[in-house]
Amino acid sequence: SEGDAWQTLAHAADQVAAGDKVYIKASASYVVEDGSNDCVMYITTAGTGTSKIVFEGYTTSPGDGGQVTIDASTNTLASAVITAIGGFTHHVYKNFRFTGGSGDGFDGNGTTNTFIWFENCRFDNNSGCGLQMGSYAVCIKCTFDNNSLIGVDTGDYCQFVLCAVYNNVGGIDCAAVCVVVFCLVYNNSTGDQISVDRNSTVINCSIDGNNQANTIALKQDGGSYC
Repeated sequence: SEGDAWQTLAHAADQVAAGDKVYIKASASYVVEDGSNDCVMYITTAGTGTSKIVFEGYTTSPGDGGQVTIDASTNTLASAVITAIGGFTHHVYKNFRFTGGSGDGFDGNGTTNTFIWFENCRFDNNSGCGLQMGSYAVCIKCTFDNNSLIGVDTGDYCQFVLCAVYNNVGGIDCAAVCVVVFCLVYNNSTGDQISVDRNSTVINCSIDGNNQANTIALKQDGGSYC
């Protein structure tokens, strides 16, 4: 209940087990550092394919779609969230803003096959990438904007649906067998707007490099049969 709520995201991350769901209220930005891990929330516990761990933001009551801000800039942290799980993660993040990292906003680069689902999330104003992680990412109705490197940088088997990616150095950079559908990708300066590897699909997207030098609208990077 709200009356007995935990105070920090770090504590919540330490308590969860597979199948748990944590509701996080958007009453203020979450900024408290997780020990010496250089982030606000450090993830070490994985869910399973049938029992995912869910973190969901809300404003007044769970399910209202209110977006929680995890801000790494207040204490000059590397990332809002860092995952340190070597294999499958099986997490869901709904209604979050990952902002202000001196590195990536959400750093899943320490994982391999991550299986992380993001819905109604924003990754913005980070000095690295907005989101960087391994394979099997799903991003639905997410925004990646004003990051100093690539908006979203992922591995194989990733899906992006109804996302907006703009004002980063690069847009969407994903590896093989990825799907990009109904996305708006524009004004990502010197990098590619969308870069995909073999056996990937891009459908019904709006892509605009805004006539900037050295940018490619859609690049097939390495391999064939896109």
